[in-house]
Amino acid sequence: MLYTLNKTTRSIPNFADSLKRAISGNILSHDEIVSLVQTGNKVEIEALHEAAGKRTKEIFGNEVSIRGIVEFSNHCEKSCHYCGVPTYDEKFLIPHESILECCDFMWEKGYRNVVLQSGEITSESRMNWISSLIRKVFDKFGNEKDKGMCIVLSIGELSFEQYKRFYDMGVQRYLLRVESSNPDLYHSMHPPDHLWSNRVDCLNNLKKIGYVAGTGCMIGVPKQTYDDVASDIEFFRDGQYPMIGLGPYIIHKDTVMGKKLLNSTSKSERDEADLLKTQITLNVYNAIRLVSPLVNIAATTALETLSPGSKAKALLGGANVLMPIITPKVFRTGYQIYEGKKEVDMDREDTHNRVLELMKEIGKVARFNKWNHPPLYEKLYPNYANRMK
Repeated sequence: MLYTLNKTTRSIPNFADSLKRAISGNILSHDEIVSLVQTGNKVEIEALHEAAGKRTKEIFGNEVSIRGIVEFSNHCEKSCHYCGVPTYDEKFLIPHESILECCDFMWEKGYRNVVLQSGEITSESRMNWISSLIRKVFDKFGNEKDKGMCIVLSIGELSFEQYKRFYDMGVQRYLLRVESSNPDLYHSMHPPDHLWSNRVDCLNNLKKIGYVAGTGCMIGVPKQTYDDVASDIEFFRDGQYPMIGLGPYIIHKDTVMGKKLLNSTSKSERDEADLLKTQITLNVYNAIRLVSPLVNIAATTALETLSPGSKAKALLGGANVLMPIITPKVFRTGYQIYEGKKEVDMDREDTHNRVLELMKEIGKVARFNKWNHPPLYEKLYPNYANRMK
């Protein structure tokens, strides 16, 4: 038995019936979602993929939205059991000038979305540092919709007041993965002082303030079930989160979870689990597209790391967003949540060129020079969506 994602033994709806209802736009039950995500049948997998790809194309045409990520610091107050970032002895905080240089590069290439991501630091000095950076980015590039730079923050759990501070400065989007909608599974992935309830409170605060709020989960962590995965999809749907980012769990040998798995499983068991996680991650992308058609779904680097070529597969199915790493090459090795991360050995020119090559390979068009707010956000929050016009 694998350490993760064992199939349910109870009776669940027929895959074909569940897919038909999903394609027709019906609200799926929990077990119908389970029947979609847990399939390992090649014919069913392809049918799910084809249906999701068709729905993606209906909504987004042939375009893939591009957002550049700058991972600006590996300092972190957290010690999540799966994450390698806090394990690095050499800590960095990229100077404002270098981050602005990354933005210069992106601006020239047509990027209008920059994701500023880091380990979690909640001190007032860090908040001031980020505020100063935001001000510099907006002063240089502006923040008018589609004409200026859209800043996407991904810096962890903050207070309502801290979130509001950045929103009032003009920041549009915030990414905060729930990691799991199951509190017990979440707690197995974190130390006791990392509270699932606080994570959810933060997500609720982001929505209350007006952010385009993004969340997501990991696929294939120890003891995760298909019921957990289906519940995650329901959490995204029912919470009406307009941006979803998820990827497979990949071991980092210096983490609590990684050490335990390396000691308790064989290489063949881990390899088998990795193959499963790749396929189920793709299934989940596709299921989300059918269950929540108007959301933005990012094809993640973790998926490509675990299975080269899978990012292309994702973008031909349910995914419609690509987030290349624009972090200066010298800092990339110090920001690896998991080991073997793709793009670590590249510079930003290489990374950008790889995006263009990938678009040619899959017959898609990279959409630059536009913010591309998720259609769900524009539909649900027209007043917020129009605030920067």
